[in-house]
Amino acid sequence: RACGQLLCRMERAWVSDYLGLFSLPLLHNPRQEAAAFFWPAVHPLVLELQESSVPDSEGERYSQTKPGDDPTELFALRDWREGDRLSRIHWKLSQKLGRPLVKELGLPLSDHLLFLLDLNGGGLEADLLLDALASLSSALTEGEHAHRVAFWDGAAQKLQCREVTQPEDLLPLWQEVLAAGSGSPLPLGQEGALPVGLSHVLYVCCQPQEPVLLALGDKYPSA
Repeated sequence: RACGQLLCRMERAWVSDYLGLFSLPLLHNPRQEAAAFFWPAVHPLVLELQESSVPDSEGERYSQTKPGDDPTELFALRDWREGDRLSRIHWKLSQKLGRPLVKELGLPLSDHLLFLLDLNGGGLEADLLLDALASLSSALTEGEHAHRVAFWDGAAQKLQCREVTQPEDLLPLWQEVLAAGSGSPLPLGQEGALPVGLSHVLYVCCQPQEPVLLALGDKYPSA
């Protein structure tokens, strides 16, 4: 009835004849596990976003996982591939190492919007909440508006924060969110748990929690 992760485990197995008259247990360990995901419903939305200043920003932020086209920021160096521009070759280092190396440039992120997910309701409430978040995130991604999603990971016992810059980021994000689903209170006091430089924070919850509201007000007084 609701989105989430379904884990299937096989603990024991038998081999029997076609009529089921005789059966023998398998001697080796048959334990296996498989996971299936039931995704949130994504509803079509029409969003109109306005530019906003970021009073608490600490400057431009660059992606730590994806290259871009900003010549002022170096993302990584890699071996030359056919089709690479000659202007991207790092000539000095290529000569030193004896092979052509290409500069991958930085990808600036103007993702000053954060969704803070707090699954503090029942199953059907949380299901509707995830539908709303999935719809908003998908609409922003289609409009090429980068943003971030923070959620509590019960297994790792930490607040995870993932950046969404393109449609390919959505599936891995939802696999993590659905696998980590938890109703535990959000411990926002962890150092570095939440990013800086935000203009808007959307607290996505079934029931607003006063400690979370206070923590957000302290960290983002101008958001």
